[in-house]
Parts: sequence; structure tokens; C-alpha cells
Amino acid sequence: MSAQPIESTGVRVDLCTRREGLLSRVGHDLRFRARAIHLTLGDDGALRVVIPADAIGVVAVRTPGGDDTARPSASDRATIEKHLRDDVLAARQHPEVTATGTVHATASGVRFDGALTLRGTQRPVRLSLAPTAHGALAGTHTLSTTAFGIPPFRAMMGALRVADDVVVEVTVDATAAERLAAALAVAPGQGS
Repeated sequence: MSAQPIESTGVRVDLCTRREGLLSRVGHDLRFRARAIHLTLGDDGALRVVIPADAIGVVAVRTPGGDDTARPSASDRATIEKHLRDDVLAARQHPEVTATGTVHATASGVRFDGALTLRGTQRPVRLSLAPTAHGALAGTHTLSTTAFGIPPFRAMMGALRVADDVVVEVTVDATAAERLAAALAVAPGQGS
């Protein structure tokens, strides 16, 4: 079985955080995005996803009306991203976030079964991607940061906290979904 890099253009991985606590209204719910994604797919459906830990950045403040990409400010983004790299992900010691497992077509889209390694800790993960109206594939997975040894961010003596659960949103645009289907040798939405 051989493994080949596959083009990651059109593949998006976002991390959505939310605030909680007595002073939660002074904080922000944030959307982070992987700015670099490396994918390798084997003949047998073995998939390896590598995201450099220092390539995850803030893209927006999440609001009830949608994402506000003008916020946070450039200086706040820099501060948040430094905290993410240095304290949350410990990027110097753990330079990559990886997911390894198998991907296969299902009756309702594509499913990945495997393991996620974050900050040196590995946990099982299952992610189902379903077709969207525009031919893309999309799915979410909620993970617990404490399960990976990451304590939730706290400020103001715990009155402002980042919730333990982080929602991972994966979107594969229509062109990338076609590439994935070709690599799996089955049309999107077909299979077992």
C-alpha cells in the first residue's frame, strides 16, 4: 500500500470556542482556522492529517449574527495566538496536531475513524462529513480540551473562562470533495 500527498486546497478546519462564567459577556467566542493542512491518503484509505501547531490563527469573533472578521483587533489577535501557541498547544514541544486513521465512503457521505494527537496526547475520534447543497462535505466534532491535558483558559479569578468543549468544523469544498472521491475511487455519498 502506498501513501500519496493529496491537495488540501478547499479543505478547511476551524476550531470554535465559547466563553462562560460570570463575566463571560466581556470575553469573545472565537473562530480559529488552520492556515496550513497537509494530507496523505493511502491506497487502503489510511489518512494522515498534519496541521502545524503554529499555523492555527484567529479569524473572527463569533456572534449570534455571524462571524465578525473585523474583530478581534490585530494586537488582540497577536496576543491570543501567542497564548494559543505557547500555553495551549505548547507548539515548541508539540509542533504538530495530527489525525491518523481511515476514511471511507458511507451511504451518507464520508467517515473518518482514527485518533487525534494534540499536545502529545492521543484520543480516538470519529468524524462524519455529509454532502451539502453545493456539493461540499461538512461535519463537526466536539472535543474536550481537558481530555488532551489542556486546562481551559481562565481570567479574573475564573469569572471569565473558555469552555472545555471546542467544536471542530471540517469543510471540504466541492472540488476537493471530487478529489477525495477520486482518491477513494467512489463518488461522494456512495458506498457502504
